[in-house]
Amino acid sequence: MPPHKRRFGYYAMPILAGGTFVGRIDPRLDREQGQLVIRLLQLEASIRPSRQFLRNLRNALMAFAKALGASEVTVERTEPEGLRV
Repeated sequence: MPPHKRRFGYYAMPILAGGTFVGRIDPRLDREQGQLVIRLLQLEASIRPSRQFLRNLRNALMAFAKALGASEVTVERTEPEGLRV
């Protein structure tokens, strides 16, 4: 699908918390920089993220990065805007 028609990005992956769908990410691995780039981190509108939720999400993203051989995670854009992960 052409980029202008994509709603969730090129390769959207679900985010599950306790078996519940809570959002999605559009990841990209930058091998040269050793970095996992999250182009879009999008939470469902019904999710009100607590500190613990965000901590768990951050830890999961770091574990995902490590499994891919990356040492850093960068989040480019979030929905809702301004979400700190």
